[in-house]
Amino acid sequence: MPDIAASDWSERDDRNTETVPNGFPVGAIPSYADQVGRMMMGATKRWYNKANPVYLTTGTGDDYVVAIEGNTTNINLYEMVRVRIDRSNVGATPTLQYGNTSPRTIVKAVGGSLGPLAAGDMAASADCALWYNGTNYVLSNPAPASGSAYQPYSANLTSWAAVTRAAGYDTFAATPSSANLAALMADKTGTGSLVFSTSAVLVTPNLGTPSAVVLTNGTGLPINTGVSGLATGVATFLGTPSSANLRAALTDETGTGAAYFQNGALGTPASGTLTNCSGLPTTGLTGTLQAAQMPALTGDVTNTAGSLATTVANNAVSNAKLAQMAANTIKGNNTGSTANAADLTASQVVALINALTTNGTAQQITGGARITPFSNGTVTTGTLTPDPGNGPMQYYTNNGAHTLAPGTNKGQYTLEITNGASAGAITTSGFSTVKGDAFTTTNAAVFTCSVIIGQSKSTLIVVAN
Repeated sequence: MPDIAASDWSERDDRNTETVPNGFPVGAIPSYADQVGRMMMGATKRWYNKANPVYLTTGTGDDYVVAIEGNTTNINLYEMVRVRIDRSNVGATPTLQYGNTSPRTIVKAVGGSLGPLAAGDMAASADCALWYNGTNYVLSNPAPASGSAYQPYSANLTSWAAVTRAAGYDTFAATPSSANLAALMADKTGTGSLVFSTSAVLVTPNLGTPSAVVLTNGTGLPINTGVSGLATGVATFLGTPSSANLRAALTDETGTGAAYFQNGALGTPASGTLTNCSGLPTTGLTGTLQAAQMPALTGDVTNTAGSLATTVANNAVSNAKLAQMAANTIKGNNTGSTANAADLTASQVVALINALTTNGTAQQITGGARITPFSNGTVTTGTLTPDPGNGPMQYYTNNGAHTLAPGTNKGQYTLEITNGASAGAITTSGFSTVKGDAFTTTNAAVFTCSVIIGQSKSTLIVVAN
Protein backbone atom coordinates (compact mmCIF):
# COMPACT_ATOMS: atom_id res chain seq x y z
CA MET A 1 0.00 0.00 0.00
CA PRO A 2 1.40 3.45 -0.85
CA ASP A 3 2.36 5.99 1.84
CA ILE A 4 -0.39 8.24 3.19
CA ALA A 5 1.15 11.28 1.48
CA ALA A 6 0.81 9.67 -2.00
CA SER A 7 -1.85 10.79 -4.45
CA ASP A 8 -3.41 7.28 -4.33
CA TRP A 9 -4.99 8.27 -1.01
CA SER A 10 -8.11 10.48 -1.14
CA GLU A 11 -10.16 12.26 1.50
CA ARG A 12 -13.24 11.03 -0.31
CA ASP A 13 -14.11 7.48 0.65
CA ASP A 14 -15.61 6.69 -2.79
CA ARG A 15 -12.32 7.43 -4.58
CA ASN A 16 -10.06 5.01 -2.70
CA THR A 17 -10.79 2.25 -5.29
CA GLU A 18 -7.28 1.67 -6.64
CA THR A 19 -6.27 -1.91 -7.43
CA VAL A 20 -4.95 -3.89 -4.47
CA PRO A 21 -2.65 -3.15 -2.70
CA ASN A 22 -3.08 0.56 -3.48
CA GLY A 23 -6.75 0.66 -2.48
CA PHE A 24 -10.00 -1.26 -2.06
CA PRO A 25 -11.68 -1.81 -5.49
CA VAL A 26 -15.44 -2.36 -5.69
CA GLY A 27 -16.45 -6.01 -5.26
CA ALA A 28 -13.60 -6.93 -2.90
CA ILE A 29 -14.18 -10.00 -0.77
CA PRO A 30 -15.40 -10.37 1.94
CA SER A 31 -18.48 -8.26 1.47
CA TYR A 32 -18.16 -4.63 2.48
CA ALA A 33 -14.40 -5.00 2.99
CA ASP A 34 -13.81 -2.67 0.07
CA GLN A 35 -16.18 -0.07 1.46
CA VAL A 36 -14.67 -0.21 4.98
CA GLY A 37 -11.15 -0.06 3.59
CA ARG A 38 -11.92 3.00 1.49
CA MET A 39 -13.51 4.70 4.49
CA MET A 40 -10.40 4.00 6.55
CA MET A 41 -8.17 5.43 3.84
CA GLY A 42 -10.41 8.49 3.50
CA ALA A 43 -10.42 9.18 7.25
CA THR A 44 -6.66 8.78 7.45
CA LYS A 45 -6.09 11.06 4.49
CA ARG A 46 -8.37 13.73 5.92
CA TRP A 47 -6.44 13.61 9.20
CA TYR A 48 -3.11 13.84 7.37
CA ASN A 49 -4.18 16.86 5.31
CA LYS A 50 -5.39 18.65 8.46
CA ALA A 51 -2.25 17.86 10.45
CA ASN A 52 0.11 19.16 7.74
CA PRO A 53 0.15 22.44 5.77
CA VAL A 54 -1.10 20.75 2.59
CA TYR A 55 -3.64 23.37 1.59
CA LEU A 56 -3.03 27.03 0.66
CA THR A 57 -5.76 29.47 1.65
CA THR A 58 -7.78 31.55 -0.81
CA GLY A 59 -10.55 34.10 -0.32
CA THR A 60 -10.51 37.88 -0.08
CA GLY A 61 -9.50 40.40 2.58
CA ASP A 62 -9.38 38.82 6.03
CA ASP A 63 -11.81 36.04 5.07
CA TYR A 64 -9.72 32.92 4.48
CA VAL A 65 -11.11 29.90 2.62
CA VAL A 66 -9.57 26.40 2.42
CA ALA A 67 -10.88 24.42 -0.55
CA ILE A 68 -10.34 20.75 0.19
CA GLU A 69 -10.74 17.55 -1.80
CA GLY A 70 -13.40 16.08 0.46
CA ASN A 71 -16.72 17.28 1.78
CA THR A 72 -15.83 18.19 5.37
CA THR A 73 -18.82 19.84 7.07
CA ASN A 74 -17.70 19.63 10.69
CA ILE A 75 -14.56 20.36 12.76
CA ASN A 76 -14.36 18.49 16.05
CA LEU A 77 -13.66 20.14 19.39
CA TYR A 78 -9.88 20.62 19.95
CA GLU A 79 -9.17 19.37 16.40
CA MET A 80 -6.02 20.89 14.84
CA VAL A 81 -5.92 22.36 11.32
CA ARG A 82 -2.68 23.47 9.62
CA VAL A 83 -2.78 25.63 6.47
CA ARG A 84 -0.47 27.82 4.42
CA ILE A 85 -1.47 31.51 4.38
CA ASP A 86 -1.61 33.20 0.95
CA ARG A 87 -1.77 36.80 2.34
CA SER A 88 -1.16 38.52 5.67
CA ASN A 89 -4.15 39.50 7.79
CA VAL A 90 -4.84 43.20 8.17
CA GLY A 91 -7.69 43.29 10.69
CA ALA A 92 -8.08 41.90 14.20
CA THR A 93 -10.92 39.44 13.49
CA PRO A 94 -10.10 37.35 10.40
CA THR A 95 -12.22 34.25 9.67
CA LEU A 96 -11.46 30.77 8.34
CA GLN A 97 -13.81 28.50 6.38
CA TYR A 98 -12.37 24.98 6.16
CA GLY A 99 -14.10 22.92 3.46
CA ASN A 100 -17.88 23.19 3.81
CA THR A 101 -17.79 24.22 7.49
CA SER A 102 -19.11 27.59 8.59
CA PRO A 103 -16.61 30.50 8.72
CA ARG A 104 -15.31 31.04 12.26
CA THR A 105 -13.36 33.95 13.77
CA ILE A 106 -9.67 33.40 14.48
CA VAL A 107 -8.35 34.45 17.92
CA LYS A 108 -5.08 34.02 19.87
CA ALA A 109 -3.92 33.74 23.48
CA VAL A 110 -3.45 37.23 24.98
CA GLY A 111 -2.43 37.69 28.64
CA GLY A 112 -3.97 34.47 29.94
CA SER A 113 -7.17 34.65 27.84
CA LEU A 114 -8.23 34.66 24.20
CA GLY A 115 -8.27 37.92 22.27
CA PRO A 116 -8.13 39.47 18.80
CA LEU A 117 -5.20 39.15 16.44
CA ALA A 118 -2.75 41.87 15.55
CA ALA A 119 -2.11 42.80 11.96
CA GLY A 120 0.40 40.39 10.45
CA ASP A 121 -0.11 37.63 13.05
CA MET A 122 -0.96 35.40 10.06
CA ALA A 123 1.91 36.29 7.75
CA ALA A 124 1.89 35.54 4.03
CA SER A 125 3.52 32.17 3.19
CA ALA A 126 3.49 31.21 6.89
CA ASP A 127 2.47 27.77 8.16
CA CYS A 128 -0.34 28.52 10.65
CA ALA A 129 -1.61 25.99 13.19
CA LEU A 130 -5.18 26.51 14.47
CA TRP A 131 -7.30 24.45 16.84
CA TYR A 132 -11.08 24.60 17.38
CA ASN A 133 -12.38 25.47 20.88
CA GLY A 134 -16.04 24.99 20.02
CA THR A 135 -16.54 28.64 19.00
CA ASN A 136 -13.41 29.99 17.34
CA TYR A 137 -10.21 28.86 15.73
CA VAL A 138 -7.27 29.58 18.11
CA LEU A 139 -4.00 30.54 16.35
CA SER A 140 -1.19 28.67 18.09
CA ASN A 141 1.76 30.33 16.35
CA PRO A 142 1.22 34.04 15.60
CA ALA A 143 4.07 35.69 13.69
CA PRO A 144 6.52 37.88 15.67
CA ALA A 145 5.41 41.50 15.99
CA SER A 146 6.70 43.70 13.18
CA GLY A 147 5.77 46.60 10.94
CA SER A 148 4.26 49.89 12.06
CA ALA A 149 5.01 49.36 15.79
CA TYR A 150 8.70 50.01 15.10
CA GLN A 151 10.83 52.71 13.51
CA PRO A 152 10.60 52.31 9.69
CA TYR A 153 13.82 51.05 8.13
CA SER A 154 16.24 53.68 6.85
CA ALA A 155 19.63 52.62 5.50
CA ASN A 156 21.44 55.67 6.92
CA LEU A 157 18.93 56.47 9.69
CA THR A 158 18.11 59.88 8.19
CA SER A 159 14.42 59.67 9.06
CA TRP A 160 12.83 59.45 12.53
CA ALA A 161 9.26 59.81 11.31
CA ALA A 162 7.84 57.17 13.65
CA VAL A 163 9.68 58.33 16.82
CA THR A 164 8.82 61.42 18.90
CA ARG A 165 12.07 62.83 20.27
CA ALA A 166 12.76 65.24 23.09
CA ALA A 167 14.17 68.64 22.28
CA GLY A 168 17.89 68.40 21.65
CA TYR A 169 17.84 64.64 20.95
CA ASP A 170 18.69 64.96 17.25
CA THR A 171 21.54 67.35 18.07
CA PHE A 172 22.99 64.92 20.61
CA ALA A 173 22.58 61.95 18.24
CA ALA A 174 24.46 63.84 15.53
CA THR A 175 27.15 65.23 17.88
CA PRO A 176 27.25 63.21 21.14
CA SER A 177 29.14 65.69 23.34
CA SER A 178 28.79 66.35 27.07
CA ALA A 179 27.35 69.80 26.35
CA ASN A 180 24.71 68.41 23.97
CA LEU A 181 23.79 65.68 26.47
CA ALA A 182 23.40 68.30 29.21
CA ALA A 183 21.14 70.32 26.91
CA LEU A 184 19.02 67.21 26.26
CA MET A 185 18.59 66.20 29.93
CA ALA A 186 15.67 67.85 31.75
CA ASP A 187 16.68 66.96 35.35
CA LYS A 188 20.46 67.46 35.39
CA THR A 189 22.51 69.20 38.05
CA GLY A 190 25.90 70.83 37.62
CA THR A 191 27.86 71.60 34.48
CA GLY A 192 30.97 70.40 32.68
CA SER A 193 31.90 67.02 31.15
CA LEU A 194 30.15 63.66 31.49
CA VAL A 195 31.65 61.58 34.36
CA PHE A 196 32.10 57.79 34.38
CA SER A 197 32.72 55.61 37.42
CA THR A 198 36.38 54.71 36.86
CA SER A 199 39.21 57.27 37.33
CA ALA A 200 36.83 60.24 37.03
CA VAL A 201 38.14 63.71 37.97
CA LEU A 202 35.49 66.07 39.38
CA VAL A 203 36.10 69.83 39.26
CA THR A 204 34.79 71.71 42.35
CA PRO A 205 31.74 69.47 42.79
CA ASN A 206 29.20 70.00 45.60
CA LEU A 207 28.22 66.48 46.68
CA GLY A 208 25.56 67.70 49.07
CA THR A 209 25.01 65.24 51.91
CA PRO A 210 25.70 61.73 50.55
CA SER A 211 24.24 58.77 52.45
CA ALA A 212 27.66 57.10 52.32
CA VAL A 213 31.11 57.86 50.92
CA VAL A 214 34.47 56.03 51.01
CA LEU A 215 37.52 58.32 51.24
CA THR A 216 40.20 55.61 51.20
CA ASN A 217 42.12 57.41 48.45
CA GLY A 218 40.85 60.93 49.27
CA THR A 219 43.30 63.84 49.66
CA GLY A 220 43.08 67.50 50.61
CA LEU A 221 40.50 67.11 53.42
CA PRO A 222 40.99 70.05 55.83
CA ILE A 223 41.18 68.81 59.42
CA ASN A 224 39.92 71.94 61.20
CA THR A 225 36.81 72.41 59.01
CA GLY A 226 36.30 69.09 57.24
CA VAL A 227 36.12 66.69 60.22
CA SER A 228 33.61 66.81 63.04
CA GLY A 229 33.42 64.92 66.33
CA LEU A 230 37.07 65.45 67.35
CA ALA A 231 37.92 66.03 71.02
CA THR A 232 39.45 69.31 72.18
CA GLY A 233 42.97 69.78 70.89
CA VAL A 234 42.89 66.79 68.50
CA ALA A 235 42.48 68.94 65.36
CA THR A 236 45.35 71.15 66.56
CA PHE A 237 47.58 68.13 67.10
CA LEU A 238 46.69 66.67 63.69
CA GLY A 239 47.57 69.99 62.06
CA THR A 240 50.78 70.46 64.11
CA PRO A 241 51.81 67.08 65.61
CA SER A 242 54.13 68.25 68.40
CA SER A 243 54.69 66.71 71.82
CA ALA A 244 53.11 69.76 73.47
CA ASN A 245 49.98 69.54 71.27
CA LEU A 246 49.70 65.79 71.90
CA ARG A 247 49.91 66.33 75.65
CA ALA A 248 47.25 69.05 75.39
CA ALA A 249 44.89 66.65 73.51
CA LEU A 250 45.34 63.81 76.02
CA THR A 251 43.26 63.73 79.21
CA ASP A 252 45.07 61.03 81.20
CA GLU A 253 48.74 61.76 80.55
CA THR A 254 51.44 61.81 83.18
CA GLY A 255 54.68 63.72 83.16
CA THR A 256 55.85 66.50 80.92
CA GLY A 257 58.39 67.07 78.20
CA ALA A 258 58.81 65.39 74.81
CA ALA A 259 56.90 62.29 73.67
CA TYR A 260 58.79 59.05 74.20
CA PHE A 261 58.86 56.12 71.74
CA GLN A 262 59.79 52.49 72.37
CA ASN A 263 63.37 52.59 71.13
CA GLY A 264 64.22 55.95 72.63
CA ALA A 265 66.94 56.39 75.23
CA LEU A 266 65.76 56.45 78.84
CA GLY A 267 68.89 58.23 79.96
CA THR A 268 69.90 57.32 83.50
CA PRO A 269 66.79 56.72 85.58
CA ALA A 270 67.14 57.21 89.29
CA SER A 271 65.64 53.76 89.87
CA GLY A 272 63.77 50.97 88.11
CA THR A 273 62.41 47.48 88.67
CA LEU A 274 63.09 45.10 85.75
CA THR A 275 61.10 42.10 87.03
CA ASN A 276 58.78 42.05 84.02
CA CYS A 277 61.20 43.49 81.47
CA SER A 278 62.30 41.55 78.40
CA GLY A 279 64.65 42.08 75.49
CA LEU A 280 67.62 43.11 77.66
CA PRO A 281 70.73 42.88 75.41
CA THR A 282 73.71 40.92 76.71
CA THR A 283 75.76 44.10 76.45
CA GLY A 284 73.64 45.37 79.28
CA LEU A 285 74.82 42.59 81.57
CA THR A 286 78.00 42.38 83.59
CA GLY A 287 79.79 39.33 84.92
CA THR A 288 79.68 35.72 83.62
CA LEU A 289 76.45 33.78 83.08
CA GLN A 290 76.44 30.76 85.35
CA ALA A 291 75.76 27.33 83.81
CA ALA A 292 72.87 26.86 86.19
CA GLN A 293 71.16 29.86 84.54
CA MET A 294 71.45 28.39 81.03
CA PRO A 295 67.95 27.59 79.73
CA ALA A 296 67.07 24.56 77.58
CA LEU A 297 67.66 25.37 73.89
CA THR A 298 65.28 24.20 71.14
CA GLY A 299 65.58 24.01 67.39
CA ASP A 300 68.60 22.76 65.47
CA VAL A 301 70.93 23.10 68.46
CA THR A 302 69.71 21.68 71.78
CA ASN A 303 70.98 21.19 75.32
CA THR A 304 69.79 20.27 78.78
CA ALA A 305 68.67 23.15 80.96
CA GLY A 306 71.51 24.15 83.29
CA SER A 307 74.18 22.73 80.96
CA LEU A 308 76.41 24.57 78.47
CA ALA A 309 77.00 21.41 76.37
CA THR A 310 75.03 21.63 73.10
CA THR A 311 74.18 19.10 70.35
CA VAL A 312 73.36 19.69 66.66
CA ALA A 313 70.27 17.65 65.74
CA ASN A 314 70.44 15.05 62.95
CA ASN A 315 69.58 16.38 59.45
CA ALA A 316 69.33 19.91 60.88
CA VAL A 317 72.05 21.49 58.71
CA SER A 318 70.42 22.47 55.38
CA ASN A 319 72.22 23.55 52.20
CA ALA A 320 71.41 27.16 53.02
CA LYS A 321 73.30 26.82 56.32
CA LEU A 322 76.45 25.44 54.67
CA ALA A 323 79.25 27.66 53.44
CA GLN A 324 78.62 28.97 49.91
CA MET A 325 80.37 27.09 47.08
CA ALA A 326 82.41 28.43 44.19
CA ALA A 327 80.55 28.69 40.88
CA ASN A 328 80.10 25.43 38.90
CA THR A 329 81.48 23.14 41.61
CA ILE A 330 80.19 19.98 43.30
CA LYS A 331 80.72 18.80 46.88
CA GLY A 332 82.80 15.65 46.94
CA ASN A 333 85.96 13.81 47.97
CA ASN A 334 88.50 12.96 45.25
CA THR A 335 91.42 12.16 47.57
CA GLY A 336 90.97 8.37 47.47
CA SER A 337 90.66 8.23 51.25
CA THR A 338 88.52 9.57 54.07
CA ALA A 339 88.61 13.39 54.13
CA ASN A 340 86.46 16.46 54.59
CA ALA A 341 84.20 17.44 51.68
CA ALA A 342 85.69 19.77 49.09
CA ASP A 343 84.30 21.88 46.22
CA LEU A 344 85.30 19.94 43.08
CA THR A 345 85.63 21.63 39.68
CA ALA A 346 84.18 20.14 36.49
CA SER A 347 87.52 18.68 35.41
CA GLN A 348 88.00 17.13 38.86
CA VAL A 349 84.51 15.58 38.68
CA VAL A 350 85.22 14.13 35.18
CA ALA A 351 88.50 12.72 36.41
CA LEU A 352 86.76 11.25 39.45
CA ILE A 353 84.04 9.62 37.30
CA ASN A 354 86.65 8.15 34.98
CA ALA A 355 88.54 6.80 37.96
CA LEU A 356 85.40 5.26 39.45
CA THR A 357 84.09 3.71 36.18
CA THR A 358 87.01 2.83 33.90
CA ASN A 359 90.12 3.57 35.92
CA GLY A 360 90.88 6.22 33.27
CA THR A 361 91.33 3.78 30.37
CA ALA A 362 88.37 4.60 28.09
CA GLN A 363 84.78 5.89 28.05
CA GLN A 364 82.31 3.09 28.78
CA ILE A 365 78.68 3.67 27.69
CA THR A 366 76.27 0.75 27.43
CA GLY A 367 72.62 0.62 26.43
CA GLY A 368 70.62 3.15 24.41
CA ALA A 369 69.27 6.62 25.06
CA ARG A 370 65.82 8.15 24.76
CA ILE A 371 65.77 11.67 23.32
CA THR A 372 62.95 14.19 23.27
CA PRO A 373 63.20 15.94 19.87
CA PHE A 374 63.38 19.75 19.97
CA SER A 375 60.76 21.69 18.00
CA ASN A 376 61.85 24.70 15.95
CA GLY A 377 58.14 25.51 15.43
CA THR A 378 56.58 26.46 12.08
CA VAL A 379 58.77 28.43 9.65
CA THR A 380 57.03 30.66 7.10
CA THR A 381 59.83 33.03 6.02
CA GLY A 382 63.36 34.25 6.78
CA THR A 383 66.40 32.11 7.68
CA LEU A 384 66.40 29.20 10.16
CA THR A 385 69.72 28.28 11.87
CA PRO A 386 69.03 25.38 14.25
CA ASP A 387 71.33 25.28 17.30
CA PRO A 388 73.07 21.91 17.93
CA GLY A 389 72.81 22.77 21.61
CA ASN A 390 69.04 22.18 21.46
CA GLY A 391 69.62 18.43 21.11
CA PRO A 392 70.67 15.75 18.63
CA MET A 393 67.14 15.38 17.23
CA GLN A 394 65.19 18.43 16.04
CA TYR A 395 62.25 19.14 13.73
CA TYR A 396 60.06 21.89 12.27
CA THR A 397 57.15 22.47 9.87
CA ASN A 398 57.68 24.16 6.48
CA ASN A 399 54.79 26.55 5.84
CA GLY A 400 56.47 29.15 3.62
CA ALA A 401 59.56 29.84 1.51
CA HIS A 402 62.66 30.24 3.70
CA THR A 403 66.41 29.59 3.97
CA LEU A 404 68.15 26.83 5.99
CA ALA A 405 71.64 27.75 7.27
CA PRO A 406 74.19 25.96 9.56
CA GLY A 407 74.79 28.77 12.07
CA THR A 408 78.06 29.27 13.98
CA ASN A 409 77.67 26.79 16.87
CA LYS A 410 79.62 23.56 16.33
CA GLY A 411 77.88 20.23 16.68
CA GLN A 412 75.85 17.51 14.97
CA TYR A 413 72.12 16.83 14.85
CA THR A 414 69.37 15.15 12.83
CA LEU A 415 66.70 17.54 11.50
CA GLU A 416 63.25 16.34 10.32
CA ILE A 417 61.32 18.75 8.06
CA THR A 418 57.58 18.20 7.39
CA ASN A 419 55.83 20.19 4.66
CA GLY A 420 52.61 21.88 5.73
CA ALA A 421 49.66 22.88 3.55
CA SER A 422 51.44 26.16 2.64
CA ALA A 423 54.93 24.70 2.22
CA GLY A 424 57.38 26.94 0.38
CA ALA A 425 60.70 26.39 -1.38
CA ILE A 426 63.65 25.69 0.95
CA THR A 427 67.02 27.13 -0.08
CA THR A 428 70.31 26.43 1.68
CA SER A 429 73.00 28.94 2.54
CA GLY A 430 76.36 28.69 4.26
CA PHE A 431 76.86 24.89 4.09
CA SER A 432 80.25 23.74 2.78
CA THR A 433 78.66 20.62 1.28
CA VAL A 434 75.01 19.79 0.46
CA LYS A 435 74.18 16.26 -0.73
CA GLY A 436 71.19 13.97 -1.11
CA ASP A 437 67.64 14.54 -2.32
CA ALA A 438 66.15 17.87 -3.35
CA PHE A 439 63.56 19.64 -1.20
CA THR A 440 60.01 19.84 -2.60
CA THR A 441 56.87 21.76 -1.61
CA THR A 442 54.55 18.72 -1.66
CA ASN A 443 52.11 18.85 1.25
CA ALA A 444 52.94 16.30 4.02
CA ALA A 445 56.31 15.41 2.44
CA VAL A 446 58.98 14.60 5.07
CA PHE A 447 62.76 15.12 4.75
CA THR A 448 65.35 13.73 7.17
CA CYS A 449 68.51 15.86 7.24
CA SER A 450 71.87 15.07 8.81
CA VAL A 451 73.73 18.26 9.78
CA ILE A 452 77.40 18.36 10.81
CA ILE A 453 78.98 21.71 11.74
CA GLY A 454 82.69 21.25 12.23
CA GLN A 455 85.54 23.56 13.09
CA SER A 456 85.92 24.83 9.51
CA LYS A 457 83.38 22.98 7.36
CA SER A 458 79.66 22.18 7.48
CA THR A 459 77.75 19.37 5.75
CA LEU A 460 74.02 18.88 4.98
CA ILE A 461 72.71 15.50 3.76
CA VAL A 462 69.02 15.40 2.72
CA VAL A 463 66.92 12.20 2.46
CA ALA A 464 63.36 12.42 1.17
CA ASN A 465 61.16 9.96 3.05
